[in-house]
Amino acid sequence: MPRATRLSCFISTLLISGAMGAACPAHAQDGGSSHDSAPFAIARQPLDAALTAFSRETGLQVIANSALLAGREAQPVNGSMSAQAALNTLLSGSGLSGEIVDGSVYLKPNAAPTTEAGTPEPERGLEAPGPAAELDTIVVVGGYRQALENARDSKRNASDIRDSIFADDIADFADLNLAEAIQRVPGVYITRDGGEGRQVALRGLGPDYTRVQLNGLEALTTTASTDQRGAVNRGRAFDFNVFASELFNRVDVRKSTEASLDEGGIAGTVELRTAKPFDYRGFKLATAAQAFYSERADEVAPRAAALISNTWGDSFGALLSVAYTDRLVVEDGVQTIRWQSGGWTLANVDPSVDPAIVARLNSTGSDRLFYPRTPRYFNFIHEQQRLGVTGALQ
Repeated sequence: MPRATRLSCFISTLLISGAMGAACPAHAQDGGSSHDSAPFAIARQPLDAALTAFSRETGLQVIANSALLAGREAQPVNGSMSAQAALNTLLSGSGLSGEIVDGSVYLKPNAAPTTEAGTPEPERGLEAPGPAAELDTIVVVGGYRQALENARDSKRNASDIRDSIFADDIADFADLNLAEAIQRVPGVYITRDGGEGRQVALRGLGPDYTRVQLNGLEALTTTASTDQRGAVNRGRAFDFNVFASELFNRVDVRKSTEASLDEGGIAGTVELRTAKPFDYRGFKLATAAQAFYSERADEVAPRAAALISNTWGDSFGALLSVAYTDRLVVEDGVQTIRWQSGGWTLANVDPSVDPAIVARLNSTGSDRLFYPRTPRYFNFIHEQQRLGVTGALQ
């Protein structure tokens, strides 16, 4: 009964940074009722930044004309209340109102009050409205839709052939394993190890031909196998199961080359990027905790992460994140230990066996019979402890 234990640590400072977060944020209300109460803590700030914080805390999409947000200030929101009440408090005095419909927030200007003469009174502090402007720009703040738009824009603006995966908010990657998230990109297939994606291959070439960069620097990770089918990585292939996906907020899969790329990626280049302090505004604290139960292992596998980040003005920021995983995988199966032919002692063959079959037992021709060399059952136990730590000063 082989047992494999692995402890992987990744510590990066200065320009290497990370982003952690909850798969379900503490204040998320996505898919819930707008009348459910939840705690809010949003400081007074520009309206666009406040709406971003509101979207992250509620999980709601915010849709508005970009011209409406410019130059407006949001009111602070503190305490426990419904999403609609928090939105009303946030927008009070801004000249805007919001409505929550089917998981999205729609903003619109308030109706202008009328004077005694019956003419609309201009909003205080603003010029009298002119002719109605055409709504040509829509801003989507936060959420999965924003991440898709970022990926689309990155591919559209790139001078090479690439696909990108964005985690617009902390811990928003599509999968808990980096290789499995990258597998969603066309032209990518992965190898698995211990139930997780391990290596990535591009454009039909093996993992050894895929070059990996971490924040613009050449990176290499090699590990031993964690199940009975794999082996020790002694090549150039990158083992993605070393890292938790929460440590990263962007992955670029570049399928062609350009002058700015170092050579070496015949199949392509995978760029892993961690977050930096100025990816978030002001102070940011986020935690995540998950637990998985396996009936076969009869154990609970915890998964936890935390991030703390702060910026001081526009000149300095610091970030620290930690991710920890402890999992136990039990695998049962059967092995043949290869197949072989010949080597039979014909005198020991029962007389009831068909003579035509007996003649093929020690045959060397194309009709020879093969049998399992050493048939056996196996029970493989894989215990994995993974610790990731990233830090950044910017």
